[in-house]
Amino acid sequence: TLFRILELRCRDMQFGGYPEAFTRNWEPVEDMRLSDKDANEKKSMNTHLHLLEAYANLYRIMPSESLAEALHSLLSLFKDHIIDRDTFSMHLFFSEQWEPRSSVISYGHDIEASWLLCEAAVCLGYKEWIDYYNTLAPLMTDRAMAGMDTDGGLMDETDAQTGVCKKEKHWWQQAETMVGLLNAYQL
Repeated sequence: TLFRILELRCRDMQFGGYPEAFTRNWEPVEDMRLSDKDANEKKSMNTHLHLLEAYANLYRIMPSESLAEALHSLLSLFKDHIIDRDTFSMHLFFSEQWEPRSSVISYGHDIEASWLLCEAAVCLGYKEWIDYYNTLAPLMTDRAMAGMDTDGGLMDETDAQTGVCKKEKHWWQQAETMVGLLNAYQL
């Protein structure tokens, strides 16, 4: 299955997680950027968030010990490296050894992660993860609301170092906001 291929070819067994990009033959690439907006770094929050989402959905229909282990590992990476423990926002890009390499706060990704992490924990059925992420989700949601514009739309991002706010609004951020707010309300 694709899950086994990703685990065999992509998983970083030394530092954990999954590098951002490979060649068609699963070789490392020099330019890791998936778009012009991205930093050229080995690992990203976005790759790990969407891998977590895919693995959780696969686990629902085809649970296995290896998939459960991969989900536990991803939930640990978010707790230990991706989510900033002081701000409840996520770092976006990382070195291979998980050193944060971005000062940008992505409001849409923060609120998206708030509910996806809860969903993955529930899917896995591990009480400690459920409790942890159910407690963290409202904090992440509150943090993401710093990006709420006066018209009720969620803005794109702010650079925490420079204070520059990108006030663009994209459809996916608004959709994730609705799900994230509902999740926070339910919690």
